[in-house]
Amino acid sequence: MPTASRWWELARRRRRLLLVILNVLASLPVVVALPYLLAIYFGGVALAYLALEPLLICFTAWLLIREKLTLVLFCQSLPYAAIGFVVAWNIPYPPAAMLIAIFVALLAILLIDRSASLARKRDVFIGASISMSALSLIIGLISGAPLFNQLIVTMGIGGFAVWLVPDLEDRAGNIRMATAAALLAAFAGFVIASHFDWPGLANPVPSTLSMGRSRIKTLNSYPLDTMSMGVANDRHGLWRIEASPGALAAVATQFGMSELHDPPARFWQMAPYYWPRKLPAGGRIFSTPSFPAVERGANGEHYVMLVDAHQGRAFVWFKLNARPSD
Repeated sequence: MPTASRWWELARRRRRLLLVILNVLASLPVVVALPYLLAIYFGGVALAYLALEPLLICFTAWLLIREKLTLVLFCQSLPYAAIGFVVAWNIPYPPAAMLIAIFVALLAILLIDRSASLARKRDVFIGASISMSALSLIIGLISGAPLFNQLIVTMGIGGFAVWLVPDLEDRAGNIRMATAAALLAAFAGFVIASHFDWPGLANPVPSTLSMGRSRIKTLNSYPLDTMSMGVANDRHGLWRIEASPGALAAVATQFGMSELHDPPARFWQMAPYYWPRKLPAGGRIFSTPSFPAVERGANGEHYVMLVDAHQGRAFVWFKLNARPSD
């Protein structure tokens, strides 16, 4: 008849087998979802992931057999966090992208931290914070997200890490909390400032502006939400262009705009701090026919532009509506 120790050993083995099965089942959504997202945004990267995911599942199963729960959760959090970062860094509206990225990172960090022993909590927390910051930066760079926005998220992760890291009789607790407060305040400030496109860093001149492109001095680009319009691959946004009057006239000619007496009322209500609130002296308004100010509008390109020739500036609201199959 089996002894008590034998029953205990059988129970431990069944528990390990159950954990391995649950690990494989929990990995299935990642196996299906992440390659799909990668194929949409990054093409061939999906093939590399498909080769690595089975290895990750096998590795985490081996860790479960060895009862290394913290390492299991760390390995499992990486693909799920990657999905979250892919979604976040492909949202055009900067504050939403940064807030989703910080939420994904903190969720993964706290999940990993909950599994660590008291003696290792600090090391595990710091390691998870650094890993999530690095993963966010890597996904952000692949997605083409602005580096400045990625650094803001890294600052936020650092602030939360300094604030939440287990304090094991730390004599410098006041300094630690002050540092965390400063980092989190800076993170919140930059997220709010990004809504107003501050500090208004220059962006590359898009290929759309073929005429007069070489004569454009600086251009600021500000993306607008398109998901609410129901078509994810549309591009709506704003440009502030600094160029010579001749270059600005070339832009109006390129897009087939004609002069307009009054722009749509929403034109004066845009978020960037540099956006005009009224027509400046000598300013002129140009627009493509029937610009859709409220609704999405038809497929194709739609523009409305204010030209301030005295200041050598133009302010453009554009809607590039793609066909669903584009």
